[in-house]
Amino acid sequence: MSTKNNLIDFPIFQVPEYQIPDNFLRGGNQKKAMVILSSNEDTEDLNTFLAKILSAVKLDFQKDILLLSIPADEQIHLNTIARQENIITVIAFGIPPKQLGIHLSSTFYQTTSIGSLNLLFAHSLGEIHTERQQGGKQKAGALWRALQRLFV
Repeated sequence: MSTKNNLIDFPIFQVPEYQIPDNFLRGGNQKKAMVILSSNEDTEDLNTFLAKILSAVKLDFQKDILLLSIPADEQIHLNTIARQENIITVIAFGIPPKQLGIHLSSTFYQTTSIGSLNLLFAHSLGEIHTERQQGGKQKAGALWRALQRLFV
């Protein structure tokens, strides 16, 4: 749709706002927190593992967060989604900032803020789960400390 403005001598076209497909999102979002992971990691085992991680910082997997499961090749507009869904905190497991439409350099497990949005980038949930199954604690420990800074 184009509009004409008396001060501008050319048509202005309104670009529609990005809409995330409904099947990518689920959860209650009571704490205004979003967890993002690759759709190939959206499995029952990893969801159980994620629920356990979240419960350690008093977040309920079903009620408190909004889970965004995206295909590995899908580009999204995180700022638009965060605004539409009233999100304050985002935890991205194995998803680089560029895939979220954010151009910044980030370090795993360091909280970054963009405006009022708090971002935490972590290794993929599968990597953290595998490390824990093998008795390792480095990634899980770093995640735990970062989550405590965000939610406790």
